[in-house]
Amino acid sequence: MENSMELQHSLPDHYHVLAEELGPLTAMLREVLQYYPSPDGKPLEDISGLIEEMNRVLEQNIRSLAKATDSLAAEVLVDGHVPRETIRQVVAGIEEPLLNMITSYYDFWERPFPVGMEDGQALFTAILRKPVEEYLGQLERILFIIENPHKTSGRYDISRVDLKTAFDIEDVVNTFHEWLKRPHEQGKSVNRKGLWVLLLALSAGFALAFLSTTRSDKTDKQH
Repeated sequence: MENSMELQHSLPDHYHVLAEELGPLTAMLREVLQYYPSPDGKPLEDISGLIEEMNRVLEQNIRSLAKATDSLAAEVLVDGHVPRETIRQVVAGIEEPLLNMITSYYDFWERPFPVGMEDGQALFTAILRKPVEEYLGQLERILFIIENPHKTSGRYDISRVDLKTAFDIEDVVNTFHEWLKRPHEQGKSVNRKGLWVLLLALSAGFALAFLSTTRSDKTDKQH
């Protein structure tokens, strides 16, 4: 399900305020995601706790991001005037969970996987990186639409602004799972309980479609 708003050829003025507020956030996220951290410190003995922690990080922050996305649709992407302070509050609500996920992403990288399992670290952290990348792409698309309203239909073949909080991370979770099933050096084994919790959540639609929010379409108004 998705939040939608009919795209007008002449967007309300407060959309440009939204672009001003989103611009620094998207630039910062794009800059951070350019780099892959390097593990530092003593290797862990076991990664089971990391898997369970990943599940908590995703649950807490995607719920917050879904709520903030709903606020963006209901309070900002509307026809009537919206005060700058309201826009700032909504953008702050989007920024907080994204920054939390980025912080956790770096934190997971800073705890080296056990000896003989180092190649799994990038696969594991991709589970957290991918939803951030997907949401960043959505924000950048919103900025493009605001800044280039007459080019949007030609470039995207759409006439709507779509806000989604559904992230397709099943592939990265399954890739990590397949890696876990392989034999590793020094006979390292992993307690997969936490991973099965995450996979069960996926099968229930939790990570695949985190609280996808919806808002009734507004009647297209001519200005």
